[in-house]
Amino acid sequence: MNQEEIMQQLQAAVALHNQGELDRAEAIYRQVLAVDANNFFALNFSGCICREKKRFDEGIDLLSRAVSLQPGNPDAVYNLGNVFKDAERLDDAISCYEKALRLRTEYPEALNNLGMCLKEVDRYEHAEIVLKRAVSMQPGLAGAWLNLGNTLKEQEKFEESIASYRKAIEMKPNFAGAWLNLGNTLKEQEKFEESIASYRKAIEVKPDFADAWLNLGNTLKEQEKFKESIASYRKAIEVKPDFADAYFNLGNVLKEEGELVEAIASYRKATEVRPDFLDAYFQLGVVCMNVGSLDEVRQIINTLRQMKSLEDEASITFQDKILVFDWHYRRALDLSWKVELAAAGVDSSPLAAVKQVDSLCFPPLFLGDQTPCAELKMLYENGYLVDEGIVSSGVCAQFISQFNDVNEPMSAELVEAVLTNGVLRSVLEKILLHTGFPHLVWNCAYFAKGPDDEEVSDAWHYDNHYNIWTPKLMVYLNSQSEERGATHFVDQGLSRQLSEKSEYVGLVFQRELFANRVKELVEELNIDPVTLDPEYYVFSPEKAGAGVWFCPARALHRGVSPVKGVRHVLSFSLTPLPADCGWSVDQCLEKSVEILQDKIKKGMQKADINPYWIAAQFGSD
Repeated sequence: MNQEEIMQQLQAAVALHNQGELDRAEAIYRQVLAVDANNFFALNFSGCICREKKRFDEGIDLLSRAVSLQPGNPDAVYNLGNVFKDAERLDDAISCYEKALRLRTEYPEALNNLGMCLKEVDRYEHAEIVLKRAVSMQPGLAGAWLNLGNTLKEQEKFEESIASYRKAIEMKPNFAGAWLNLGNTLKEQEKFEESIASYRKAIEVKPDFADAWLNLGNTLKEQEKFKESIASYRKAIEVKPDFADAYFNLGNVLKEEGELVEAIASYRKATEVRPDFLDAYFQLGVVCMNVGSLDEVRQIINTLRQMKSLEDEASITFQDKILVFDWHYRRALDLSWKVELAAAGVDSSPLAAVKQVDSLCFPPLFLGDQTPCAELKMLYENGYLVDEGIVSSGVCAQFISQFNDVNEPMSAELVEAVLTNGVLRSVLEKILLHTGFPHLVWNCAYFAKGPDDEEVSDAWHYDNHYNIWTPKLMVYLNSQSEERGATHFVDQGLSRQLSEKSEYVGLVFQRELFANRVKELVEELNIDPVTLDPEYYVFSPEKAGAGVWFCPARALHRGVSPVKGVRHVLSFSLTPLPADCGWSVDQCLEKSVEILQDKIKKGMQKADINPYWIAAQFGSD
């Protein structure tokens, strides 16, 4: 094959390539390379086809050879960047796009793809600059407007993001992806009707757009339009039968609607099409428990534990025992606690069932031979302990100012604030003083409660997912002398007597029944005959910064809303370490920050599942 024939073959291949005849085009490129291994055009275009067929390693090899032949060719460098991008080798892709732009400064496509990659590596400000250059250079480049909108949204510049999506749509009215992302941003801004209209427009221009059907269903669900939401999820599944997220979200709505059998079927389908879908397994377990299929729940728990190894960085080994922080395992334990409690409750009283399951799920292995000594500590003996002046009034005011309008009770900013203001260190120093055990903080949250804010925790209860050695701390950030918000505590001894005699353990389903449970004990336990409250201590400090430690599985307690104003509270949950572990406060502080940051990273800010102990040989199995 001479050079003239090679050029003719290449022209034919390029024509087929442009028509989408990839196999036929690739065959010709291969024929050319068989006789001319260094043919730049065949290498370049073959590499592009490999990218389209997702044969990334092969594409990178071919395009790298093309670039080595013509290192000053911006298009070849750009094409190599594209295959690196699709292969998720983003740093390599960025380098290629930057090189292409040095070779050709007016290259809006390269700017667009560079901006996309910069966004993916969280370099949002740089991405914004690059993408704005792209759209100024080529205003009709709808994809660049879309990517600019995505980058602005990540920076929470929502109005600019919306304007950018609308510009993409102006350039390309049938741009389904722009309609979808516009809908997503409008939804985040709680502009639900506009969001729904945008999703419907995405579906109008692309009826098989499964993501648009899914997000439409999500928005309808938030508006409690459950039947329409269910229909939307079913449509998403119709156009994409292996859409695990649609099956999962459909299951969630069916569960809320009480259609538990259908919900189970939907969750099962989600796990079938995505076998590693952890959340679907967890929800399947919850619903199976609700319908009494306890053996199936146990099978699900075993499956969950086999799906993921215990991460070394999410556990701490102390001689023959391991403290587990791994969120996957903690969620599995929480499900196990609930199913075993349900099973034990069939043959046992509620109190016996809780004791049995707590000893199974939360063995206090850290104690060693310290139990008799520990029991004498006031916190454990009484169940609660008041601690004045944990946080200074100035820091209290700072926290209220900084976090009063934040919707999330836990955030990276809150963790940073308790660290830099010395609050976290003070907490760890004081709990060591009160108990003799080093502790780690695994939860930190800020709450603001007004007069009309009713919570399930306003009834007498224990936190049964904590073992009896696990403390919490509540710091009131503002005086309650006028507001009169409070937390009430029943002494541990009286709490135990009340539970033993009434079988009231404060489980959620029991809380409305407290009065009926204790009314026969009025004289015996000196219960108020009118309110049917036992004797209790009122923690309602007059000075900001006072705190109360308590063991939520030892002492009955309840929250009380203020009569006016707001009750601002900073809350910490801790877990104890062995007294002889040798950990300093500095070590506990460093590890606590790591644990809190991991909780946020894993999206578990609202989860209230205690870390737990296992024997070391169990952890190594």
